Amino acid sequence: MARRRDLLRRPRPRRCDGPFARRRLHRPSPSRGSRSSRRLPLASVTIAGRDASTLEAFADLLRDELNVKDVYVTEEIGDLATFILRPDGKALGPRLGKDVQAVFGAARSGDWTANDDGTVDVGGHLLQPDEYELALESPEGVVAAALRSNDAVVTLDTDVTPELEAEGLARDVVREIQNARKAEDLVVTDRIDLWIDAASDTVAAAIGTHEAYIAEQVLGTSITMGAGPDEVSAHEATVGGEPLRFSLKVS
Repeated sequence: MARRRDLLRRPRPRRCDGPFARRRLHRPSPSRGSRSSRRLPLASVTIAGRDASTLEAFADLLRDELNVKDVYVTEEIGDLATFILRPDGKALGPRLGKDVQAVFGAARSGDWTANDDGTVDVGGHLLQPDEYELALESPEGVVAAALRSNDAVVTLDTDVTPELEAEGLARDVVREIQNARKAEDLVVTDRIDLWIDAASDTVAAAIGTHEAYIAEQVLGTSITMGAGPDEVSAHEATVGGEPLRFSLKVS
């Protein structure tokens, strides 16, 4: 019997916001992933499945909601997950008798074929749609989830680069400053001068790299690295597992 065939064989993944492209997905990085912050962005999400291209119009929304840099879509599931045939023993036992074991063996080995009418050829028998179920399984180490309908799978690229980690730290700094603005009951439109004293060189470097972003998000007129003036109260926070001290005043 022929080996199972791919149920979906369509074009390669497409990036939602530009020319179509293929993006390799990496295994999670335990060393960096364990230190991820609440606002740590991820490199990409890939959505594979039938009619996945209809999601292209929602690329911006998906990027914002999932906190990823890129969104890719493809109708080819085969590279991201595998269909697993699970025969229904209760339904097949009375009909096939001892032959049900051959069906289970062929299903486990992947020696089955799905037909266009919804039936499946496996172990020398034809199974009707109500005599089996198909499940999607992703490769070990890949962060993925299949839809209950088993016609789509979502995979996250969780490999955290130094650039992504720095951006995540900058976002955490923004969150702490925004909390301080609320605590001081500032008006939403108030522009501020900032002094930031980071104990961690890594956090300080992230602030330097993303200074413009931080200033834009918190309405900062100026950002000075180091302790603030004595007459300006200081706020304490923890970013990236390290202490952060900052002061702010209305410009």
